[in-house]
Amino acid sequence: MKTISTILVPFDFSEVAQNALKYATHFVENNPQAKIILAHVVETEQTPELEAKLNDIVQLFGKNLKHPITPVVVKGKMIDALLDIEHTNPIDLVIMGTCPKGTDCNLQTKTSEFVLVSKSPVIVIPDGYTKITPKKISLIIDQEEIHNKKLLEVLLDVARRFNAMVDVLTIVNKEEKHFGYSENDENNENAIIYYLENFYSHHAFIEDDNIIDGIFSYVDHNDIDLIAILPKNHAIKPIASEGKLTRALSQQSKVPLLAIDL
Repeated sequence: MKTISTILVPFDFSEVAQNALKYATHFVENNPQAKIILAHVVETEQTPELEAKLNDIVQLFGKNLKHPITPVVVKGKMIDALLDIEHTNPIDLVIMGTCPKGTDCNLQTKTSEFVLVSKSPVIVIPDGYTKITPKKISLIIDQEEIHNKKLLEVLLDVARRFNAMVDVLTIVNKEEKHFGYSENDENNENAIIYYLENFYSHHAFIEDDNIIDGIFSYVDHNDIDLIAILPKNHAIKPIASEGKLTRALSQQSKVPLLAIDL
């Protein structure tokens, strides 16, 4: 059973980053096993002023936590620096903020790029999103069989932590021919029932010419609090190639996105 105990939060002092940190602190509240590593990336050397600012943030956001937040300052480019932290620390989850597509915000591009290369599951928190307790999660899968079923253990940990229900959504492109419930669908269903236990709700199949619009429409109509995807398992055409589905969801979703990779 995969247990999330160390969370990495990239932090640049922006409101977007502070919002993500707030989400992360709620994630680990009252869990003595969980801790947060707060990572600030700089291109120059750390200064006493920077250290003081980080300590203020640690005190402000960590006052209700059983395990103190650990601030880390890393010199380098953001994505490379975060990957180095993942490589040298047992990171179980990354929680980071992003800005809406089309806005003048550096995090929007950096976050979507990092999600594609991260070696850990990532939760992307949209700018301004304030609900910190997900109760309804939707796992988006296609009709390919889930290759690494242990990825579902991460989703189980999240669902169990918040006592949230998980439904599964498969989008079918209207232009493609489908002939009912496939063997892959049955294998996926069995795996989901096994791994998600009593947190699994149901599996919905919908048709839509536009995969992204279909997902967001489903999220809106069903009051979904968290979208979950398995990036390396997707084969939804024409979105999935070269991480297009992951990039589109991380840039456009109005609710948090959990991209699960190990």
